Amino acid sequence: MERCAVSDVLYSFGGRLSVEYSIDVRGVEAIQIRDVIGPRTRSSRSTPDTPKLDFNSILDLQRVQWTENQGEEEKQGVFMKNAYHRQATPLDINQGLSLAIQNSRDLINNLEIPNTRLSEASIAFMLIDQAFKTSREATDGFWLLQNGSYIGLHPDFKFEGQGDEAKEKCHFDFVTQLIDTIGKPFGTLEIDEMDCVMLKVLVLASDPSDLRDQCLKTLLSKSGPERFGEIILLISSIRCAVKAFYNVTRESDLFNYQLFDQVVRDVLVE
Repeated sequence: MERCAVSDVLYSFGGRLSVEYSIDVRGVEAIQIRDVIGPRTRSSRSTPDTPKLDFNSILDLQRVQWTENQGEEEKQGVFMKNAYHRQATPLDINQGLSLAIQNSRDLINNLEIPNTRLSEASIAFMLIDQAFKTSREATDGFWLLQNGSYIGLHPDFKFEGQGDEAKEKCHFDFVTQLIDTIGKPFGTLEIDEMDCVMLKVLVLASDPSDLRDQCLKTLLSKSGPERFGEIILLISSIRCAVKAFYNVTRESDLFNYQLFDQVVRDVLVE
């Protein structure tokens, strides 16, 4: 599978994220990160006048959004762990994007973040929510959308036109990337709801800022150094998956952007 530019940078360091931080007895005073979210400058350090970021309120917002994303309980289909799941359709992809667009707008407005590319943020939010659901509810080889419908790798389930090997390979490669680079790490790291909140904030706050610094400090304190580095590494995987999503919309029937609502199409091409 072709790696994106961000992945190539990380692979050049042996596949590991390079993280530098220093801690004194008063807590985290400085965090310097060389990765996809950019360098930190001392001038961006939070000051006593900077409002404290309320992660609990963002978590509450995310829970409300997740409740709105739930689909109806399925009575048949593929049984995974504790529930049945049906095969996804273009309508489900469109619904997932539409919900993610609204969710990212809500958080952007809540945090008052300027100059944010709504299309990239929305796709990233969608993938984060789907990865969390997949890691908790899916069996191996399946990727769950927010409403519980699935896309997968099982040879008995065809998502593209019968006999169209190129489209089937495109679908297979994309789902494999999602599962291997995001879904499995979410499960291994036991990513929880608050981790999802912080990943979304860091996706939005990609430039040096007080907001990003507060999020990094909180994540480091919550996770410890090793898990912190692994979670930060996930951001590169998410950004690569966003790029892959754009590519698959041009080649796949299931992800064909021409089948999406006009509002979704407008955001994707902004």
